[in-house]
Amino acid sequence: MRLLNRSSHNPEKHEPPPITLDLRRIYVMPTRYGVIFMAICGLMLFGSINYNNNLGFLLSFLLGGMGFVSIFHTWRTLMGVTILSVGAQPVFAGETAAFEIAAEGGEKTRPLITFKIPEGEEESVQDIEANEISRVLVSTPTVKRGVLTPKMIQISTHYPLGVFRAWANLYPMAECLVYPRPVFQLINQYREYGTGSDEGNFETVGSDDFKELRPYQPGDPIRHISWKAFSRGRGLISKAFIGTIGSAIQLDYNALNDSDTEQRLSKLCGMILAADRDGVVYGLTLPDRDYPAGKGEAHKRTCLKALALFGVSRR
Repeated sequence: MRLLNRSSHNPEKHEPPPITLDLRRIYVMPTRYGVIFMAICGLMLFGSINYNNNLGFLLSFLLGGMGFVSIFHTWRTLMGVTILSVGAQPVFAGETAAFEIAAEGGEKTRPLITFKIPEGEEESVQDIEANEISRVLVSTPTVKRGVLTPKMIQISTHYPLGVFRAWANLYPMAECLVYPRPVFQLINQYREYGTGSDEGNFETVGSDDFKELRPYQPGDPIRHISWKAFSRGRGLISKAFIGTIGSAIQLDYNALNDSDTEQRLSKLCGMILAADRDGVVYGLTLPDRDYPAGKGEAHKRTCLKALALFGVSRR
């Protein structure tokens, strides 16, 4: 146990879960009430010595012993807690990102464990039951689009007496995708700012006609797997189907006349949400890449992810 030290763990390096709290990660310090408690015990001991009061000695040593033993109970409450995963669903800029932490405490219950992201607004307090996986949500506000990575997640407890606090600072690999803040004033104007044609047919992913065989990709429906090819030893191969649509619209970054990049992306974000709401088949054109016309939840998330990561460097 370390009451206060500098661990050999490098706080600048994020590490992938699972992360188990061990000796080198946990710190223990008295709380404000703990300082008051120790001061009172010291005054009682001083008075007992001054007046040679045996009952005073007994009470001073009893309270002091209880306080000393509580250090180990507080430390043991965190010792062995394992963080299994940390993740978050995408949000729009300005919304609150909620990171879900999956934790387990082994064969003993861990009461009153506090989880907090230092830059967040709130903390979550929860008991981690024995031999169970507990899921805790900790939130932090978002300001701009891109990828939000919490600098640190702090786990602490005051159990059992509240006179000592044990804590550990963790740096897990965790990300939250932040979409641009949508501009809803343009909710019905995506046709004006998009480029496209009402003539001819456009191909899109569908289930109307067979197109080709291609290597299996994670997420492909099981019913599209060519089991005949698999039985011949060719590995997993998926059947690709296409559908046709009468018209589509291509939302074009360059068609917007705003000088500010973030404003353009916010407008495109609003247009994508509006087009998806109206069931319009749409594509997206950015300076670095074109996304073909499509529709549905997966297509919407692909386009929103492209807006979120546009011009963002990933380390």
